[in-house]
Amino acid sequence: GILFSAYNGSGNKGKGWFGFERTDAGNGGGDFVFLLDSASDHNDIATTDEVMRITATGNVGIGNSSPAALLDIKANSPKLRIGQSTTACLDIWHDYSTADNYFDSNYPSGDIIFRTTASLVDRLHILSGGSVGIGTSAPTSDLEVWGTTNSTLSINRGGASSGESGLFFKTDGGGSLGTGTITGAIVGNYDTGMQLRAGGNTTRMTITSA
Repeated sequence: GILFSAYNGSGNKGKGWFGFERTDAGNGGGDFVFLLDSASDHNDIATTDEVMRITATGNVGIGNSSPAALLDIKANSPKLRIGQSTTACLDIWHDYSTADNYFDSNYPSGDIIFRTTASLVDRLHILSGGSVGIGTSAPTSDLEVWGTTNSTLSINRGGASSGESGLFFKTDGGGSLGTGTITGAIVGNYDTGMQLRAGGNTTRMTITSA
């Protein structure tokens, strides 16, 4: 490998290293390894200073000496930054010729957009103010769903054939999920049918299957 050193007044100290590490004793295969010691001290670089590794199989590990994917990042607070002066995006390609899915962070609006197909169709649009649009890029409420033919929202309860699922409306929820006072609900109950509730969680009307 290649050792990069810095003169500290009393001698050269190795602070960076790039080289080949043999990992296969039988065939001589191995990994490319990058070491970096940025500490302001008199210590030489060590194997514990590894910052990146390219394995013999092509996987790249950043902060991970045993990457299990093409790119494997490991850190206490890992971040991946993609920057551009207008729109930063992450494209997912299916056949190396056509981009099937897109994730965009739009500048200067601050919106986050999920798009599919090569024609860049908006599927999910999160405005900088927090409104979420499904099928629309301009939601005017906290959640707005649009469809070209029918717009549906399905709420399913798995497991045993009992219990209920539904929409519960709350006030005074504060900032915590699951808190607040229930003021009304539209509930599908497996045993009794469709229920409309108001004045808390009190059933005011029930529509049975009969």
